[in-house]
Amino acid sequence: MIPTPVRKAVIYTSVHAAMAEQLGLLDLVAGVCEPEYITSSEILRRIDNQEIADLGNSASPNVEKIINLNTDIIIASPFENSGYGAAEKLGIPIVEAADYMENHPLGRTEWVKFYGLIFSCRDKADSLFEATKRNYEALKASCADVKERPTVVLERKWGQTWAVPAAGSYVGCLHRDAGANYVYSDITSASSAHKTFEEVFERGCDADFWLMKYGTKSEMTYDDLKKEYQPYSGFKAFKSHKIYGCNTLVTTYYDDITLHPDQILADLIYIYHPEKLPEHQLKYYFPLKD
Repeated sequence: MIPTPVRKAVIYTSVHAAMAEQLGLLDLVAGVCEPEYITSSEILRRIDNQEIADLGNSASPNVEKIINLNTDIIIASPFENSGYGAAEKLGIPIVEAADYMENHPLGRTEWVKFYGLIFSCRDKADSLFEATKRNYEALKASCADVKERPTVVLERKWGQTWAVPAAGSYVGCLHRDAGANYVYSDITSASSAHKTFEEVFERGCDADFWLMKYGTKSEMTYDDLKKEYQPYSGFKAFKSHKIYGCNTLVTTYYDDITLHPDQILADLIYIYHPEKLPEHQLKYYFPLKD
């Protein structure tokens, strides 16, 4: 049972902390995890001023701090085959925010209606959803008539495997709606698939574009990418300088992916079909520098 309206919440992820801010609910946020991934200056200011508690790592948060905060709920993202440790024994309702499992970007956005209900700001939440939906669908419609859909490969390998986003996921949907052909369009599930570098290279070596997210203090360059793994330089997109990177430590990608997928879609449309949005200014994805 969740007592409503919720008057105090602990939020494990930067994604949902950003949603709380955009709903005007920061006064109700008692604590957050992993502030190093938060880009909001206001949330960081409140953490520095101890108005919002830093609860440490989301996998093993400071349970004593959570108890002292006397929170109504904990909002956490569930992960397969893992629980919530000692927090499960506190008797505090844990809201499993599984919006990242939705297979459509607007499916993620629609979760705002749920938060509108439990925080008693339903009208604002509904209004945010409808505005995003209208803009997203208008942008998608602008690419419905494109005759040439460039091919794209996504992300890069981590360790020994390359986590390939599924075409049936919200990520795959974003690129499809932006008028691109994703090289792994045959993975129709919503779950990522783990491939070897060789498998991805065979499939995507001739892709027109390569888009990736990364998180570093400085901008990634082609030289950085080559030093990280020399075979990356074999991709056509590397040779033609058609790689775009999104630095998630600098941009607000994760702040906006839930409530504003339309803004991310606009970036993708501009990259694939710049003639559709000639006045657009990139916000998330930028060309890698030499």
